[in-house]
Amino acid sequence: MILDAALEFLWSNPFREMTVRSVMESTNLSRSAFYRHFHDLHLVMESLLLDLEQEILEVAAPWLARTGPPLDLLQESLSGLFVCAISAARSSARSWTRLPLTNGSAESGTSFSADSMGPLQAASRKTSGRA
Repeated sequence: MILDAALEFLWSNPFREMTVRSVMESTNLSRSAFYRHFHDLHLVMESLLLDLEQEILEVAAPWLARTGPPLDLLQESLSGLFVCAISAARSSARSWTRLPLTNGSAESGTSFSADSMGPLQAASRKTSGRA
């Protein structure tokens, strides 16, 4: 719950603006609950980064560990990374403006077309139950 609140905060704010109060406001838990689990905000960030590292290693496993055509394995791993990014984006309502799944432009000026998404779009549909 605390890590989820921290991640939600980081979707729209830089780490330097994060405070224990800003994280805990959305959890309905006290500051003392924060300190039971974490010594400081840097440990929260370390935990988030370790979770991210684990997710990356899991989806990169086909490319790193299996045998077969390297480009196919790399594409499979990159598709997995894309799906992880989409899943993370879906966990934050604010992220929809930064990472569109349909034709159009994001706030940053980046746009994705259905043609450019190809197999990655199909992979994201699998995780959302729209396959």
